[in-house]
Amino acid sequence: ALVFGAVCVGGVSGADMWDGTVDTSWYSSSQTTFTITTSEQLAGLAELVNRDRNQVTFEGKTIYLGADLDMSGHEWTSIGYKDSSSRSFKGTFNGNGHTISGLTQSLDKNEEGGLFGYVSGGTITGVTLTDSTFTLTSRGITLGSLVGILEDGNVNNCDVSNVYITSTFDWSSDFWNA
Repeated sequence: ALVFGAVCVGGVSGADMWDGTVDTSWYSSSQTTFTITTSEQLAGLAELVNRDRNQVTFEGKTIYLGADLDMSGHEWTSIGYKDSSSRSFKGTFNGNGHTISGLTQSLDKNEEGGLFGYVSGGTITGVTLTDSTFTLTSRGITLGSLVGILEDGNVNNCDVSNVYITSTFDWSSDFWNA
């Protein structure tokens, strides 16, 4: 197994703790700016971008993070992914200097991982990601702690600390043939 760090447990003191549910009630197609203040709303952002019907790209829209969020205890699904249907985030995500902690994600073949899986033409700015763990279970995975795939977009003034990547895949037998 390949290990890039050790697991750090615990979130940001005073952060909103995720209960594992999804909240999309904050979204209205007529608005151009949104403020996310709960972990459930952040999970709702992933739900809106990733869904098969009525996908929302957030192009021309800005999302502000209004509080520190602790995502510990539940499996994270990246915001956006790239496959034949390509669900990308195209808006602006402004972290306002807030911290997202405790992301846990297990990735299988042909997945994009990170807070955002696929950003195309979008901007991620002013957010800190900390105390998070990503586990790779096979090859063919694209991973970035903040953004897995970034096409024609920007990542500005962001910070990443205590983020660890581990692997349960036996890279030694297949690594150079990937």
